[in-house]
This record gives sequence, C-alpha cells and structure tokens, in this order.
Amino acid sequence: MTKELALSLIEEISEVTPLAMEDSIEACAADSLDFIFLTQGIEKRIGVTIPNEELVKFETVGQMVEWIACN
Repeated sequence: MTKELALSLIEEISEVTPLAMEDSIEACAADSLDFIFLTQGIEKRIGVTIPNEELVKFETVGQMVEWIACN
C-alpha cells in the first residue's frame, strides 16, 4: 500500500480530514478508545494485526502511515 493510500485510510476511519504526516496521533484519535477503534479499523481493512509493541511507538500520523505502507 502506498503512503498516500495509507493516509487516506487513516482519514477515512478516523473521520478526520485533512491529516498531515507530522500530526500527532491525538489529531485522529483523541483518546485511547478512539485509538483502539482506529487501529481495529485499519487491521480489518488491511488484513494485518498491528503488534502492541508497534502501536505504542506511534506518536505521529506519519509513523503509522509508514508502518502501514511497509506491512
């Protein structure tokens, strides 16, 4: 998946648009429950489970986009 598609996916699932790569995760997932819904939606759409040890590393939208694009 390209970075552009990954960013579009995050925007679609979080219902926050536009997002920038440098935005914090809190920009699209205001609290921990939003973050859970966001990650579950991404996992369902791309068919891959994001390991917990990776989830805790995401500080920016760009970091999440990079992970999605590479996996």
